[in-house]
Amino acid sequence: MPGARPPGGGPLSSADRFAQRLGVRLVEREVGRAVVELATGPEHCNDLGKVHGGALFSLADAALAAASNSRPGEAVVAITGTIHFLRAAVPGELLRAEAVEERRGARLGSYRIVVSCDGEAVATAIASTLLVGARPPDG
Repeated sequence: MPGARPPGGGPLSSADRFAQRLGVRLVEREVGRAVVELATGPEHCNDLGKVHGGALFSLADAALAAASNSRPGEAVVAITGTIHFLRAAVPGELLRAEAVEERRGARLGSYRIVVSCDGEAVATAIASTLLVGARPPDG
């Protein structure tokens, strides 16, 4: 159901063990758009005590994966991604990433992703995707 929140939130997919390990939760999903969240903690930090850039990029990538794979039966993968870090995130912040489809062709897609905290942008990203085939109905 477009825009529906999974009961209690949930991982992107039971098969996405990396997102599960990070603690990424799916909040909203509709065709071409998805929102995910990450409650940050010390396990997400670098040696400076700030949320690691890799955690921010992974959150953006998780939003991209959910948005680009939102059409039933399609398997889509990222082929490019560029992120711009706007400010440091600190442990304890609830980060939200929203991915929105900018354009979708027969096989290629373009997406814009914003990672934010309380409405303030922490990072912005752009990414391209490739339709690689069909996804099983339960995949």
